[in-house]
Amino acid sequence: MVNIQVEGGVSTRRVDARRNYDRIVDVMEELVRFTVLLRPHAEQLVDRYSERVDGDRPVVVASDILASIDRALVTQACKS
Repeated sequence: MVNIQVEGGVSTRRVDARRNYDRIVDVMEELVRFTVLLRPHAEQLVDRYSERVDGDRPVVVASDILASIDRALVTQACKS
């Protein structure tokens, strides 16, 4: 329920359930698209500097990360 201020007082009306449902579906579709697009890059997205330092793993330079993303994009474009 949503309270709406009108001249004579407060009126109460229901928000259109269909509009809310449509918004939720839109957001879920975008989440799925985002997940599918980023899935090939999951390893890079969850790789944290502090964990690399604590685990004595090499710290990757940003240009190396960007180069690997570029390679992945080229590979995906060639498959399409």
